[in-house]
Amino acid sequence: MSETEQMTNEICRITLVMTAVLGIGSWLIFPGMVKSITLGIVIGSFTGLFGFRMIVRMSKSIVAGEGNAYHSYLNRYLIYVAVFALCIYQGVNAFALLVGMLAHKASILIYTWQHRKEDD
Repeated sequence: MSETEQMTNEICRITLVMTAVLGIGSWLIFPGMVKSITLGIVIGSFTGLFGFRMIVRMSKSIVAGEGNAYHSYLNRYLIYVAVFALCIYQGVNAFALLVGMLAHKASILIYTWQHRKEDD
């Protein structure tokens, strides 16, 4: 397994743990708003994971000289907009979607903090 695949898998595991903790916490704090808040956190996190996978795939294709970063970037953000618009239309809390997306971003920061190299 390559270093990129190991990094990707570990970031995904951290994101899934954070999603579970945030989802269960929101379910306990807001038991009557499972569809609105808990589902929003879960959907936001999985949207972040999907976008992350797209970024990893794009970076591999650019290194191989096959990819177009602009189209990949545009497609990723169009997917984000579509998911957010559909979820908000269905009654999912927009703030919860954002928290889910930020949970994925936080997992990337946690990964980089865990794997930082100490100065000699």
